[in-house]
Order: sequence, then C-alpha cells, then structure tokens
Amino acid sequence: MDFLSEQKAIENLREGSINAEQHGDGDDSMLRFSIDSDENAVMSVAATPWPDADYHLTAETPEKLAELLDDVLHAMHIQSVLVMPVSEWRSVLDLVAFELATDEDWQEVDAEASLHQRTRDPLEVPPDQRQTMLAMVKAILENGEGEVTDLNLLAPGVAVVIEVRHPAELRVHSGNRAVLDTLARKLGAA
Repeated sequence: MDFLSEQKAIENLREGSINAEQHGDGDDSMLRFSIDSDENAVMSVAATPWPDADYHLTAETPEKLAELLDDVLHAMHIQSVLVMPVSEWRSVLDLVAFELATDEDWQEVDAEASLHQRTRDPLEVPPDQRQTMLAMVKAILENGEGEVTDLNLLAPGVAVVIEVRHPAELRVHSGNRAVLDTLARKLGAA
C-alpha cells in the first residue's frame, strides 16, 4: 500500500470521466466524486437502502457490507483500489487504529499514514492487501461518526465510484448501467 498525491490522482481520474466535487470550505469541506456519463446508475447496499438508487441490496451488518464490497470488487474485476477520505485522513486513522493494530500490511504503512493525517492523499491498495482495506471499511462502518469518516473507493481506469457512507451504507456508482445490471443479477439486488 502506498500513498499517492491527491492532485495527481484527481487529474488521472478526470481522464477516466470521474470528477472531484468539493462541498463546503476549509477544514469542513467534503470531497465526493461523480461520473461524467449519460448511463449513470447507482446501487445502494444497506440495512435500509437509499431510496433514490436504481438498485437496492439489503445488508444488516458491517461484516456483511464488507463481504459485499469484496464481492462487488471481484464481480467488477477491479484490481487496485484508491481509498480517499471524504474529509481528512485524521478522523479515519483515529477510528481504525485499534482495529488494524495487529494487521501486518497496515503496520508497514502506519508510520507513513501519520504524515498524511491532514490530507486526502489516496491510499493505493493492491489486490493482495485488500483484506486490510476491508478491515478498515468494517471498522468505519461499525464505529464511524458521520460524514467526516466516510470513504471514497475508486478504481483507476474504471468508471466506478464506491462510497462508504454513514450510517452503514455502500453506494456503488457506475458510468455504465449495463455493468450495474450485471452486478445486480450476480448479487441478487432488486
């Protein structure tokens, strides 16, 4: 796992039709992403899925949401994932510190993570370290304290944005409705 430059990542994502959207000012600003496509679709995965989504899938627990996130990444053939906090890393790092204290992959990046506390620099997670990311997501879903600890999960070269939102929801945005149609069938979404 490595931290990348926020600005370079945003520029690279823009080439793949994913746009960064800053909401608010200063320390209170939140970073969300949208996909520039006429075929946008959204899947909501939660105990009570977001009503405006095109597809709905029910998941009762953070463990189940983390499992479904892994299923989504596999079904969409996503290899590396960029993890970007909606706010700054500080809130997320405080939240996951205890859960990831014994994770060897996280221990290797933990010291560097402290240098990125006041940034949104994305953490690139390769496929062989995905379990660490899923443990991070589970910890955030279980213990998160609102929007400030939400995460954006992005896949370079793929028009998809996955939001880890509170309270305990995954929103999968795709620039290709057919991709979400297929995903919905595989996962049994309504």
